Amino acid sequence: MLNLKTKVKFTRSAKKEKDDEYRPIHDFIEVLAPNSADLSPATYIQVGERYIQSFFVDGWPSEIDFGYLHPLVSFPGDIDFIQYIAPIDKDKILSWLTNRIEGIESKLIDRAKQASSRGVLSKQEELAMLQQLRSDIDNNRDRIIYFDNFIILAANNQEELEKKADRLMSKFGGTKDCLKPADHEHDLMFKAVSPLAIKRKEAWKEMNLAAGTNLYPFTVSDWPHEDGPILGLNYDVGSPVLFDGFNKEHVNNFGISLIGVSGTGKTAMLQKIIAGEVPYGVYHAVIDQEGDLKKTIETLGGVYLPISRYSDLRFNPADIEVEHHKERGLIVDLQGKIEDMVNLSAAMAGLTDSADHKVIAAYMDRAWRRAYEKCGIAEDPRSLYHDAYFDPQNGQFVTKQKKKPPQFGNFYHEFCSLAEGINELQGTVLTLERFTDKGTLGIFDCQTNVELGKAPCAGFGLRDLHNSELLPIANIVVLSYLENRFLKKRDLDDGSLFRVDADECQELFKNLYSAKALETYFRRFRKRKGGPIAATQNFQKFYENEHGRAVIQNSDTKIIFAQHEGDLQRCAELFKLTEGELEFLGMGLAHHAIIKQPKYSVRVVTQFSPWEQEIFFPEHGG
Repeated sequence: MLNLKTKVKFTRSAKKEKDDEYRPIHDFIEVLAPNSADLSPATYIQVGERYIQSFFVDGWPSEIDFGYLHPLVSFPGDIDFIQYIAPIDKDKILSWLTNRIEGIESKLIDRAKQASSRGVLSKQEELAMLQQLRSDIDNNRDRIIYFDNFIILAANNQEELEKKADRLMSKFGGTKDCLKPADHEHDLMFKAVSPLAIKRKEAWKEMNLAAGTNLYPFTVSDWPHEDGPILGLNYDVGSPVLFDGFNKEHVNNFGISLIGVSGTGKTAMLQKIIAGEVPYGVYHAVIDQEGDLKKTIETLGGVYLPISRYSDLRFNPADIEVEHHKERGLIVDLQGKIEDMVNLSAAMAGLTDSADHKVIAAYMDRAWRRAYEKCGIAEDPRSLYHDAYFDPQNGQFVTKQKKKPPQFGNFYHEFCSLAEGINELQGTVLTLERFTDKGTLGIFDCQTNVELGKAPCAGFGLRDLHNSELLPIANIVVLSYLENRFLKKRDLDDGSLFRVDADECQELFKNLYSAKALETYFRRFRKRKGGPIAATQNFQKFYENEHGRAVIQNSDTKIIFAQHEGDLQRCAELFKLTEGELEFLGMGLAHHAIIKQPKYSVRVVTQFSPWEQEIFFPEHGG
């Protein structure tokens, strides 16, 4: 079988004053015919004055993350690395896959006969993966390839070599078992890695093309999206970067995390996505903390809803709607709604996760249950409506008249009743009173009077609440409103696409319960085939909060702009940025970003049309 050989040699001095320490064996004659060679030790060989130890890759993890071999490429020492590549015969691999699939199907049939569910789910997942792989290979969309990976490490003496070998192994962290020293075979490895490429050792490991391309930490200049709005130009090749954010070939979920410090172009990128996707029929509901997106929403024909103490617009967070469940049909998720309202009330009260505060949350749960019960609302969808009756004035039967859900004031009345005589609850009683219609923060103790209608997009302006305790509360209320008045009314199978965009959503991390609410609602939006966008200029708050990290990590698309120095290292850790990507972001240039998806990464420079400049940057006169 023909071997397609690829040899890449990386040599880098860690310190300029120690150039000789990392001197490569670069003289071709010296490699072909060294003056002397000691092959007797088991753990190394000596070639001329240099000490050589070799390694080979003996296995791969189940999933290859982008830049898996970065520890080899970036290792600061005299290291040579060669990769031998050989495609596997298509018929051979298809035969193997078919046998494997038939074996799993046989086991699943046996499990069904035995009425046993042990291991069935994992076998079903493996079966689906193998069937997809077989289909891809059979239709020439993928291939299975053998990879042999050999490494040699050189040093001036044995002690130095041992230290470098330990450092290299530690670079691989939890995957170090996949990198093994080639004891007693260092002479064979030396020949394999040398320019002669004389291969006498076999350590073939197979993988498909996608995994093979993920081995190296090199930014892919080829961006695979062939449809969608243009976000900018490819920094490496100058071609347009299209963004097809709802294509399952590129992502498993449609969530986006958009991260960048002030002035780097984060909000402009968000506007690019909104203005680009709305004409494609993607509905955008935008939570606008600063008022920056008002003109964009209105220009696109959307409705902009300012929320403040002085607005006539009213939102009741306790609204509840019928929803469609795949197995149970039409349901009312009263338990889930009460949990949401407890989280909102706990955020209002400033509760933490302490044991005492969990007791207070339990009383809140009981109070909300009573509030819904007194409104006659239960888990039966019919409980949301009054019984039909005859209206003598009109001479007609009235049907389908919806009941009014409880307001925050109803909950507060029940909570006060429960708190009577309990000293530990009196402080919470005083705190919650501020959020009733008689308090200074009571703008959400009301019935909802807003319907979105058929506008292609909507914005919820929170600018007037910027310095108020109500800001994180208003974010939760809007998320609740969107779920109940918009998402639950959608037919899950109608194919319509939507996004919920939360700009500067680090505001929700001021409280444990508001942070939890953001993660919860974003998870539900993804489950309903939506593409929530979390945009922030404060990556540190996301990184340090477990709910914030979950929001970012569970978004398959990350768009990263320049960061503060400390945040840049956190981004590198969380998103597995390569050195080239770090250097790119470290330039700190406005409108320069990295778009990362599970299989691809591209460096992009955002470009704006004259129309976009006029809409996005009105302060600059267009």
